[in-house]
Amino acid sequence: MESTKYFSGISLFIFLVFFPALLAASESYIGIWKRDSHYLNERLMGREPASLVITTDAFNKVVKAPPEQACGMSASLSVQGDKLHTRVVVSSCPSTIPAGKEITYTYQVSAGKMTLTHASSRGRVKEIFSKEVQAGTPGSTQAEPCAHPYCGTWLRTATYVGGKLTHTEPSTAVITDKTYWAVAAACYNLLDIMSVEETRVLLKMVRHNCPTPAGFMPPGHLVPGTWKLTENGEKLSIIDTNYGVAVTTDFKRLK
Repeated sequence: MESTKYFSGISLFIFLVFFPALLAASESYIGIWKRDSHYLNERLMGREPASLVITTDAFNKVVKAPPEQACGMSASLSVQGDKLHTRVVVSSCPSTIPAGKEITYTYQVSAGKMTLTHASSRGRVKEIFSKEVQAGTPGSTQAEPCAHPYCGTWLRTATYVGGKLTHTEPSTAVITDKTYWAVAAACYNLLDIMSVEETRVLLKMVRHNCPTPAGFMPPGHLVPGTWKLTENGEKLSIIDTNYGVAVTTDFKRLK
């Protein structure tokens, strides 16, 4: 029983996240961003790292440090003028950013920098991000192009261990050309996509905060897997055999 929970937990949290579409100039907020600093009521509160992935319809954020604040969230997105309206779908920060919470951000983008501000119970929060330039987009403010068919925003529908259904709790995944993000209720994962050869995909762990044994999946750990698209590209199955039994996670495409 414990091994079933362990393997299903790994599958639930290990895979991810993100579809960038071609942008109009008004969609300069779309892309992959790294937080430089954050403020409360114009007072500098710190420079703890956080990453942000924004697509045409999804807002995904991971706070990497300090450890007690590390968590991730994935939200739906609609845009009106300079306002990003988000509604949290999945969060591993339930005490501060519960599922269902709505946050409206005001954004400004200039010279590769984005400023996000929003109102909180503590006052006005301001965050400043720098755009991460991806391979294939030198100096571009456009979203990252995709060289493989797996890019997209996905919702996990089921996890199977050895062919047996073990979980149906929702999690979201965002897959870009070079990155894989996963956010579930318990934790998040961020991995780099190292190579894609038809259905064989090799990932490298960047960071996760999942409740696993000490030293499990450290930064730099390589994670091979088999990815299969079916139902005209609307269903993604990720098959992991690294743990002695096949763990299959099924996703449906959101975008």
